[in-house]
This record gives sequence, structure tokens and C-alpha cells, in this order.
Amino acid sequence: MLLLGPSHETRSSRGAAVTDRAQSHTSDFVSKHNNKQEKTTLWFVLIGNSWSAKCLFGNVLLGQSRFLREEEPESCVSVRGQVKERDLVLINTPNLLLPSTSQNKLTQLIKHCVRLSAPGPHLFLLVLESETFTEEQNVRLRKILEYFSGQSFAHSVVMEPNLRDAGDWVNYMNQRTLEGLVKECRGHFLWKKTTEPSEAGKMMLMSTGPRRVLARPLRPEPSGSEFGQSGLHLYGATRKGKMLKIVLFGKSEQKKTIVGNLLISKTGALFQKSSLSTRCDVISGVWRSDSMTVVKTPNFFRMSDEAIREEMRRCVDFCRPGPNVLLLLMKPSTFTHRKKQVLLSIFWLFEQDAFKHSMVIKTHDLKECQSVNQLINNCDGRQFNLSEDNQTTLREKVRSIVSKNRESFLTLAGENQRPEIKPIRRHLNLVLCGRRGAGKTSAAKVILGQTELQWVSSSSECVRNQGEVCGRWLSLVELPALYGKAPQEVMEESFRCISLCDPEGVHAFLLVLPVGPLTDEDKGELQTIQDTFSSDFTMILFTVDSDPTAPAVVDFIRGSRDIQELRESCRGRSVVLNIRNQQQVPDLLEAVEKRMRSNKFRNSFTTETFSYLQMCKENDEKISSQQAELKPDSE
Repeated sequence: MLLLGPSHETRSSRGAAVTDRAQSHTSDFVSKHNNKQEKTTLWFVLIGNSWSAKCLFGNVLLGQSRFLREEEPESCVSVRGQVKERDLVLINTPNLLLPSTSQNKLTQLIKHCVRLSAPGPHLFLLVLESETFTEEQNVRLRKILEYFSGQSFAHSVVMEPNLRDAGDWVNYMNQRTLEGLVKECRGHFLWKKTTEPSEAGKMMLMSTGPRRVLARPLRPEPSGSEFGQSGLHLYGATRKGKMLKIVLFGKSEQKKTIVGNLLISKTGALFQKSSLSTRCDVISGVWRSDSMTVVKTPNFFRMSDEAIREEMRRCVDFCRPGPNVLLLLMKPSTFTHRKKQVLLSIFWLFEQDAFKHSMVIKTHDLKECQSVNQLINNCDGRQFNLSEDNQTTLREKVRSIVSKNRESFLTLAGENQRPEIKPIRRHLNLVLCGRRGAGKTSAAKVILGQTELQWVSSSSECVRNQGEVCGRWLSLVELPALYGKAPQEVMEESFRCISLCDPEGVHAFLLVLPVGPLTDEDKGELQTIQDTFSSDFTMILFTVDSDPTAPAVVDFIRGSRDIQELRESCRGRSVVLNIRNQQQVPDLLEAVEKRMRSNKFRNSFTTETFSYLQMCKENDEKISSQQAELKPDSE
């Protein structure tokens, strides 16, 4: 089976339908397609991380065993054949993605490929085994394609040889290493060993344009240069346009997607709507002979210092030799001093003055903000209002930045040159739960270090307060008491609470309990919380108005059977907080971090998590109801 579709569409349960449509229209399409171009010889290049898989697909495409899978050669192999009555030259490359391949060897292999396909291939076939395709190979493949030609991605298709069913395709597309690459290429195909040559040929012809990728001259890079572990340098290209390497920074995933697509629209693949991501994404296109690469960074304001450094290295790898335009997306009314410091810490990672390559994009409102105005001044007054929605204006401003800097690029400073940067700690969202009168507001005040908090007219409504605590941004949501309420009320209030913590989600639900005898309401509140949100995210916050290490406090907690059972239901996660000072607040935040580290794959409770749990409960209730209906009959 072989599936064809635009590179940004997901194939899962719709796979069969897509196949049917492709098969029903392929003959007419290929016939018209071939009539529009001369019967010239086609030149395809196979690149991938498995010699055996490349040989297998090459043989499927040719309809005969021309490539020997048993032994991988040390140089490119070229064979001739036919695809739907079109002459074809198929060039199979050795594994160019091996990190052990020397710089000189890699240069010679690509030179050989260029000579065999001169003046350039019509199509790159990227045969990639997703199970073994690593991020290092991903970066290396991108460099090879980009260095071969600026138009290589528009002439490439991604192939996956090991799919067995539609479910495997979902897993394949969920692999972040391949996701960005698939978006940039001309298409992607699923195939099996049993795929018919005629079917494979039709699909390849549908992806083949009339033009060839004109390869640039190659030479070894000078000593000291880098290309991962191997190096290549391309020169002498007769490119008339500029290379626009654009990086988007900002909090809002939606706004970054809008700006990226506004730049690339009608010239290449677009960013797709997605949930919160911690990895860079990249798309590319061409405008007025300018090649454009746009890298969308994750929300750095929620990431650690080391994570930012690592992702910036990936970002630069995606836009080699380096970015030359930095677009800073911000909402003036919410751009705080802390966000400005995070942004400056990123700029310090570059060897050059990053502000000379930067422009501020206001995403929401035109409200004046001192921090934003200062950034605009640092950018020599360059700014753009997203409300204008003017593609030409935005592109011209980007091009102007490149021209003013004489097409120079930004590079990251070396490790020994890197300045000291104040650690950036993650944003935390905590929910304070408990019965009425448990002291949730008092706990919120001491945790945030604030004497005045936002309040609501009714104690039955959620309220959120925020502030900087121990070097991180902290959001505290007070959840009204849930015990004793109708199930529908509990569900609605719980959903409102979690929504206040979107998109990051809730990192911990803290049951606030004054140190003292437990009431039935205390026990019922914890049970309701765990039934609603899952015990994996709950902790107990004991509060006192004296020294929490005093023997009376410690002995009471240890000696109370009810309290110990309560702690066990939360897997022992508890902290004692003195509501008269902040001395125990660092311990509380560290306990939350520890809970998150214990389950790094589910470190927050989101609205998606909530909806999934509700769906599971409804299914369980239906099953129980059906079993109850069948039980009398079985008796």
C-alpha cells in the first residue's frame, strides 16, 4: 500500500480513503502530467539511513532487482530503468548520515553524486527508517540537502518502508525528529514490499516537476570549520536572491504560527496548528528569488537555562550558517521585566550584536509599555503590528534587515566565550484545594509573599494570583470546596480551574489542611480531588502559625492515624508551611519539582488530561450499566 498526500496532513484512519482517491485519479493525472513535459530522462537520488531499505524501494520502483542489498558499496551506485514508459536513472547513495564518515569522504561522496546526476536530479527520495532515525541524522540530512541546493526540500519526498497498519503511521508522524522534515518536503509516501511497481511509478511521477535541482559546486571547507563531524562548503552559486534565515521568538504558539505562515504563505509548506511544544519547528519557501527559512522556537519563558541553550543550538542548525533575522513577538500589556531578561539572556548567546538583526512584532494591542519601547529602541526602531496583516510589508521589513547587515549571519558563542547567564527556572501552576475555612487564602499570601490578593465576590468561584517566587514565575489558583457538590458542578468548576492554567497545565493540586484533627469534610475533599484529577498530582500542604519543626507539630502529624492514611493516599507527598513567614516556601517548590521529575512524561494536568479522564469514566459507567442489565438474565 502506498499513500500520497500533502506533507502537512496526518494519515491515520483516513489512510484507506486517501489511497482510494489517489488510485481513482492517478491514471488521468499522470497522463496529463506527462503530456505537459517532454519525455526526457528522469534522475532520482536515494538518500537514507538504511542501505537495505533504499535498495528495496529502488527495486520496487524499477520492478526488478537491480540493487544488491547484501553488501553496501563505498560509493554511489547508478542504474537505469523505466517508470511508466519514462527513462529513469536511479542513483543510490551509501549512508551519508553516519557520524563516523570523515569530512573528506563525505565531500567525495556528494561530489560523485553530483557528477552522476549532473546538472542535478529531479527528485530526492528520502528513505528513512523512523525507528533508527536520530536527531543527529536529521540535522546532518538537512545540511546535505541545503548545501546541495537551496531548492532541495521542494524536490524531496520522505518514504517509510516499515509501516504495517494505520496505527503505525500515527506513531511515525508523532516522532518529533521526522515531523519538521516531513512538513518541508514535497510529500511523503507509505509503501510496503508488496507495493506494485506501476503504483510506485505513478506516485513518483506525480511528485516529479519538470525542473531539475541544479547542484552547486562543492569544495572541502577550510580547516577549523564545522559540519557536525564532517564539513562541506558550497560556493559559486548563481543565486540572485538573498538567503533569509528567520527565527521567531515569543510566548504564543498561535501567534508565532500566524507570523511564520504569513511569511511563507503561497511559497512553501506551512506551520500546522499544534499544542504547546518544547522543540523548534521549521518551514521554508521562496519569495522573489529569495530563499526563506523560518524557525519557530518554543516558549522559552517556560524553559530552563540549559534547555534554552540546547534548543538554540538546534535552532541554528536548522538555519545554517546562522539566522540573520530575529522576530520578537510580544503582547505589550503582558511583557514583564522578567520576560525581557529571558530574551536578553538568549541574545547574549550570540557572538554578534543580535539587536542589529531584530524587529519587534506587536501581536495583540498597541498599548504603550516601557520594556517594549526600550526593545524597539534597541532594534533601531524596527517594529511591525500583526493587526496590519500585510504580508508584503512584513517581508520587505525582513529583507531590509538582511540588506542593512550585508547578508551577514549570527553565530553562537563558543562554550569558553559564553557569558554567565542567570538561571531561568520554569513557570509553575499550583492549585490550592480544601474545605471552606481551611486557610487557602492565607497560604496563597505567604507563598506569593503578597499581603493583598485578587479576590472575587463569591467563595464559590476560582481565583488566580501570580508573582515571582524563588526566581520563578508562580501562578496560584484557589479552588472552591468541591465536597458535597453535585457531580455536574464539580466537573464544571474543575474545568474552569484547569483552564486558568492553560496551556502548561496544573503541576500540583495542594490540599490545604491546618494541623489539627481531621474532619469528615477534609477527608471527603481529598477523595473528591483525587477522583476528579488523579492522585498522581495531589499533595498535602499542612499549615501552622508557629515553627513547623516544633515537637508538638511533628509528633501530632506522626501520631495521627488519620493524617498518616491521608499522606499515604498522596504517596507521602506533604509539606508543613508556617503561614507567618516564607521560610518553608523553597521546600514546597522543591517538593513540586520532585513530583514532576518522578513522572516526566506526565508532569502537568491539562484540559486535555481532564477531558480524557472524563471520557474514561463515562465509558466505565456505560460498561458497568450494561453488565448490571445483563446480570439478571445470566442468573
